Amino acid sequence: MKNKITSAAQGGAYHIEHTNKSAINNNVCEDSTLMNDIFEKFTDLEVVFMLNHFNKEKIFENHLTKRDLRELPVLFVLKFLTTIKVAEFGKAVLQIIQIKLINQI
Repeated sequence: MKNKITSAAQGGAYHIEHTNKSAINNNVCEDSTLMNDIFEKFTDLEVVFMLNHFNKEKIFENHLTKRDLRELPVLFVLKFLTTIKVAEFGKAVLQIIQIKLINQI
């Protein structure tokens, strides 16, 4: 699944437009790091945390799975995670995830 990521003008909301899988229509920057490249750095807790927040905010039309998460660009995931509100325990998990993502940009 190749995606074009854009930021909506209103409210800073994010959405993904699914594009044709051919290289001609691929609108994701070739140099962008995908989550798949660094997925092994995340614990199961961190993966579930990201999936829960993506699905809770209903960023995507369908339920997001681990497979879908692997195909997202790191920068998009990082930008999304900076906008979510979490409790104290969630803040600790969020900071760990953000550090791992920032180190890959």
